[in-house]
Amino acid sequence: MPVAPYLLAIGERERSLCLIKPDLIAGQKGCEVVARLEEDDFEIKQKKIAYLTKGDVEALFTDYHGRSDYSQRVAFMTSGPVWVLVVEHLEGDTVNRLAALAGPNDPQVADETTLRGQYGHDEVRNGVHVSADKWAAVRERDFFFPYLCECPTERTFGMVKPDATSHAGEILDTIGKENLLAVGMCELKLSAAQAEELYTEHKGKPFYDGLMSFITEEAGIIALCLEGRGAIERWRQLCGPTDPDTARTIAPWTLRARFGTDATRNAVHGSDCPASAAHELNIFFPKGTLPLERTLAIIKPDAVQKGHTDAILRRIKSSGFAVLTQKKLLLTRSRAEEFYAEHRDSAFFPSLVEFMCSGPVITLVLGRTGAVQVWRQLMGPTDSVQARESRPKSMRALYGADRQANAVHGSDSAKSADREIAFFFPELSADPLPSEGAIKDYIFRKSAKAGSASIDLSRGSIREMSQIDPTLQQILAKGLLGLCKIRPKGLDAAKWLADWMDQNNPSRVQVRAPPATATGPTSVVPASQPPMEGRGQTSVYVGCQKTMDEPKPEVVEVDVSAERLTDESEFEGQPPFIVFVLGGPGCGKGTQCGMIQRDFNFVHLSAGDLLREEVASGSPLGSEIEGHMLHGTLVPASVTISLIRTAILHPANRQINRFLIDGFPRAIEQAEQFERDVYSHAFTLFFDCSAEVMMARLLERSQTSGRVDDNEESVRKRLETYQTQTLPVIQHFQRIGKVRRVDASDGVDEVYRTTMQLFRPQLLYLLGGLGACTTALAQRLAETYRYFHVDAEKLVVQSEEISAHRKTSNGKRVVPLSMKALPPSVICPLVEENIKRALARGHTRFVLTGFPQTLPQMQFIEDKIHCGSVGYRMCMPRSALRTLALSPIDKHIPKEPTEASIRGVEKQLALFFSTEMRGVTDELKSRGNLRDVLCEDIFVSPMTLQESVDKLSCSLSPATDVQAPLWCRLQTATRPEVVFVHANGTSVSEKSLTDISQAITDLLGGERRGVVCSDIMAYMQIEANLPTPLGRKLRNARSNATDSRDAFATHALEAAQQLASVTNSSTLVLVNFPFNHKDEKHAVELLSIFNVNRLVLIGEPSCCPTGPSAEPDPILTEFARQGKLEHIPQKENEEEMFKDVIDRFAAKLLLVQAPPAFPIADVVSCLADKLALTPLPPTDVLLKEVMDLGGPLGDALKEHQTRTSSLTADALSPELLAQSLDAWLVMQPSGIGAFMAANLIGVAEQVEALEGVRVKAMGLMELTAPSEALAERAQEAGGDAFSAEDFEQAVNQYKERMDAITKLFAGRNAHYVVDATGFPPPWDLAQSLLDRSKFRSSILVVPPLQGLSDVVASKVAFESGCHLRYLDATELCHKRRQGCSGELDHQLYLSKLVQQQDMRPSPSSFVSDMCDWVPRSLWAPLLKSAMQQDFTKEYLITNLPTPTGMAGSTATVRDQYDAICYTANVEGVYIFSFTAHALEQWLMSRISGSPSDETAIKVRGAKENENIRMIFALTQDLPHVDDLVQQVAESLSGKE
Repeated sequence: MPVAPYLLAIGERERSLCLIKPDLIAGQKGCEVVARLEEDDFEIKQKKIAYLTKGDVEALFTDYHGRSDYSQRVAFMTSGPVWVLVVEHLEGDTVNRLAALAGPNDPQVADETTLRGQYGHDEVRNGVHVSADKWAAVRERDFFFPYLCECPTERTFGMVKPDATSHAGEILDTIGKENLLAVGMCELKLSAAQAEELYTEHKGKPFYDGLMSFITEEAGIIALCLEGRGAIERWRQLCGPTDPDTARTIAPWTLRARFGTDATRNAVHGSDCPASAAHELNIFFPKGTLPLERTLAIIKPDAVQKGHTDAILRRIKSSGFAVLTQKKLLLTRSRAEEFYAEHRDSAFFPSLVEFMCSGPVITLVLGRTGAVQVWRQLMGPTDSVQARESRPKSMRALYGADRQANAVHGSDSAKSADREIAFFFPELSADPLPSEGAIKDYIFRKSAKAGSASIDLSRGSIREMSQIDPTLQQILAKGLLGLCKIRPKGLDAAKWLADWMDQNNPSRVQVRAPPATATGPTSVVPASQPPMEGRGQTSVYVGCQKTMDEPKPEVVEVDVSAERLTDESEFEGQPPFIVFVLGGPGCGKGTQCGMIQRDFNFVHLSAGDLLREEVASGSPLGSEIEGHMLHGTLVPASVTISLIRTAILHPANRQINRFLIDGFPRAIEQAEQFERDVYSHAFTLFFDCSAEVMMARLLERSQTSGRVDDNEESVRKRLETYQTQTLPVIQHFQRIGKVRRVDASDGVDEVYRTTMQLFRPQLLYLLGGLGACTTALAQRLAETYRYFHVDAEKLVVQSEEISAHRKTSNGKRVVPLSMKALPPSVICPLVEENIKRALARGHTRFVLTGFPQTLPQMQFIEDKIHCGSVGYRMCMPRSALRTLALSPIDKHIPKEPTEASIRGVEKQLALFFSTEMRGVTDELKSRGNLRDVLCEDIFVSPMTLQESVDKLSCSLSPATDVQAPLWCRLQTATRPEVVFVHANGTSVSEKSLTDISQAITDLLGGERRGVVCSDIMAYMQIEANLPTPLGRKLRNARSNATDSRDAFATHALEAAQQLASVTNSSTLVLVNFPFNHKDEKHAVELLSIFNVNRLVLIGEPSCCPTGPSAEPDPILTEFARQGKLEHIPQKENEEEMFKDVIDRFAAKLLLVQAPPAFPIADVVSCLADKLALTPLPPTDVLLKEVMDLGGPLGDALKEHQTRTSSLTADALSPELLAQSLDAWLVMQPSGIGAFMAANLIGVAEQVEALEGVRVKAMGLMELTAPSEALAERAQEAGGDAFSAEDFEQAVNQYKERMDAITKLFAGRNAHYVVDATGFPPPWDLAQSLLDRSKFRSSILVVPPLQGLSDVVASKVAFESGCHLRYLDATELCHKRRQGCSGELDHQLYLSKLVQQQDMRPSPSSFVSDMCDWVPRSLWAPLLKSAMQQDFTKEYLITNLPTPTGMAGSTATVRDQYDAICYTANVEGVYIFSFTAHALEQWLMSRISGSPSDETAIKVRGAKENENIRMIFALTQDLPHVDDLVQQVAESLSGKE
């Protein structure tokens, strides 16, 4: 329908867009184009200068895609600024007139009078771009000058045509994404008359008959009444160009492009102007068709607590709803269960009820046209995660978190709306909203004015209606009702009623603004008018009041007018960092908290002090609290929590936002209520102290404290309360890994020395030159492991102070070449402030890039921030850094580096390799806190450096691919270590599992090494009840699953990452981790995120989830293949199980003793190399390192040194030596699993003391030599200072001490003696010791065969009861070369790189992905590293020898076999030999296609080796896995 002339006169004329391209702007022709436009009667309505990005060009010029000159067009449009003009022609028809002035796209065929003919060169550089049609004009205008969403709310007609009704769901979803509301919708088959009325304007056109035939097809149409801001144009933009072929070229996202066929069958129709919209809506939705409705809305606890209430209410009102009435409620459990009774049988019902009772809700009755469906569209899908994808502008997408905590609720039908409204608002009539006629009749009778019956609601007479005076009866009724609620006495009642009548007089000139909520319904506002506010008591009542006989609902009503809704959202965006501080009375909590507050910027909130302050105030509440104190009982949790919450929300405290809550919680219920009502805490600081010490301290304090509870009787009661109620809180949090224990029995300073280590934030300096991608790597580190990234370079750029500091004499700012150019007084405060702000938001781990660049900078920040620090240096060749820094970002547009850019890169690299930076790294290295991330081999290889960079670079995003290997190296070096403890079956008691897990934690170093033990399932169960992002995810998962273990499996990895971050732990012992046993990728993901130390499987092998006849569990198999599976069988005697745990996890000590003057150091070095053990430093060096730590232990060693003038082991007490060795082990950055020591033991008692501190003495190797030979060597070494008498005395003392020591180890059958007469070479002595001892692993080798080796080996290891450790040589090689954290890893990486370059095919086609690229020289160190944790274990190794060995010469196999023999004692080689037919059958069952190799596997040369005690040849015609497993198990049980 054409636009009426008067609309063109008073409204906006048609407008179009003109874009002047970069070449004209660069040539200063832009003004000429503007002058030409104005000359041709175009008026410039809007203009701006824009710099188009690549994304802008791709989004705006969609027709560029697929063209051969696409890259050229994009590069041209982004080469400089463009002028964007919105023009309007004085005579209308702007789009066509502007297109005619611009001329054809090709300037070669354009007339010289057109813009393109005058200024263009070719189709790319053609001067200007103009809108092609009316649709494109609206789209392009809105692209540069968004205006559609700012237009008034209006309605338009939309229609889904017969060819697209099958896609109605997708179309409605698309409408929802655009924030348009379908107010009305109907499906019908168009009659001929309706079709003619709809398309009257097309009558007589060639396509009219075909259109009529199509639109009246049996499939029918869907008519839509759409509402929203700028609805007419937004719906037309969504529809797209009329011709679907054109739409697919320039607007492929539109509905016609997606679902249309041709210009007639083009899926959808939309009104083109307001007049057409009114006409077409009247055809399908005549006046009165769309009824007024009511619906119930609930703002749920999560949205109320986060402070989203005001935003939701604004959105409701802006969408044309009238809030008829509202209440703020706190639902009881019974009311919530009644309301959601229809879901009672659902798995999520308990958690839903619990959630709805977790905080206040706001219930509203909303009224408008089509209220039920419109409100549901505004809400969006139930699941907020899904809503963010399908309806990103819906309320649940904006304010919800998951399926349960989804912000809002709405009735799903008119019937449900009536029921739900009656549930919460029984005082409202149950009848639906009256019709227009009923409202007119009501107004007529109320006003007694017959003329008012003709009021037309569609013309917006609601204001007149709302101003009709209520009757005196109504006013008196309300006043008396209020009087009954207040209940004043005597004459006060009359005075109150008089005041109320005066204040609520409807005839008053001024109308008082209403409170936050109204007691009655307000007027219903049509969509065309905004809802009215400030109407007070002058509301229209729809329906009649109904007297309710039933009792009032069991709810708690809150006076909204007296309460701020934003209180619950105080923590949004800045959650507090809370530490509970617990301990018995008198343990020193207050003193320690004061010191923490001083050094680490905490707010100290003592629950006791807060309670005592309330007592001192003399309030009734204080009197009640005082009574509890006198009787030694707990104050009610609600009182204490309220006082603490008020203190936390104090503005001064919120600036710091880090809180020590001293003496709270005292019971588990208090802890749970606090975390629900306030926020989750980070950890609990537990000061452990004996009752005797606490009693003595309190009685001493009572003499001066003046506290009412510091008397012996109260103290005794407090200690009893502590034992019975507070200790369970400690145990509760300890189970989930949230307890940090400090021994509080020492002096104040000694206790604080331990305490402060728990609060020191950790700084990780990521050091690397330009090109090392440190900023991007730090960001990934922050995202993966929850570090806070401090980008010093970004801080410098953003700082106004630095900008002022970097001005030159002419006032121009200069970008600093580096932070080193600025003094520490300018840069360091920026970094300090950034870290402190992050600390206030709960962060404890920081990764810094671009800082420090000098030693003074590092010293400054570490002095201001009491922290621990470690540096990770990305080690790369300078040439590689230079090449990466100069590489172009986009490979499609090659760009040679300029001389200036080369100089800039060289200057930046010079800073990284400068003396100042070397001072930083030297300082970190001297502390033992520098970790080198070796990356040289990524770029140094047989290929050239540039080829390496090109190989790692991608055409679109080279940084991403270059970062991948760098990130792999950095992640390997920084990821936390994890030990999984898993009960395999139901026979293991919960107590046994907990005790074993704690024993493992202690053996790994406990809290001193930052090892935290947590029952991860219990952790997630608790987290699911907390208002945290992870808690919402867990609640959502739990509500959609029947088994919480399966539900939590998806988020267990995230929970573990959060636990590591919150506890700032280096090692986690995770109990009951919910592995996803159905997905083998789950284990791979775990191994990539964490450095998995081991998976401890407790229980019988028969309890394996897969069963004895099925394929082994993929999770267990993945860990076992890397030698990370520990199986601890279930035993009746729990002590035996603990002994087994100690055998597996205690640091294993191998002692080597020799008489004075014997050259023992060289022998120990050779032994350590052969057994892959860590040699301890000399005893005096070890003790000196421990002494330098200070503390009580350091003081004791200093006192010993002063007394004896030496630091030797033989003079140390057993306890002091054991404590010193334990402290030294804790100091080691990565821990030590097995080590050996030379002459460490002086007396036998020291051995027993060592074994009391997580050390297991495996055996004693003793070297002997004649006394005369020893004396000669001593004389040669001592010269003139040698005394034969003193030496003889020293030898005799050594022999006396060794008598008791040798008896101890002989009793264990672990004493080995080698006669070293003649002092043979150290290597020979080491081999002799090995030959006489049992300290070598035993290996059973299973050569590779497609799939069979792995299946048999894993089942033997899991199910046969042979207690073997299973290693897959292939998996071992791949994991080591990917990590590249040491020299061996680098060599493996280079070997693989060479193999890939040579592209050598595997010689054995039926063996896939074997490690045939590993050089023979690397097999021995590779196997030694794998067996280092337990060098006495028996291993079953598969996929060795490699295919290269089998296909090559006998020498190749011999080399590999010798490497195995060098590492361990080979007990046997299992050779699986099959007939050709059987092998073919097996291969066909494992892979698709025909096998190309029918050769049975042979291990040549193995039988000739004398060290092989058993050769097993297992031959079958038809291989069956279970039969093979049984044969292997029987052979193992029968071997010698």
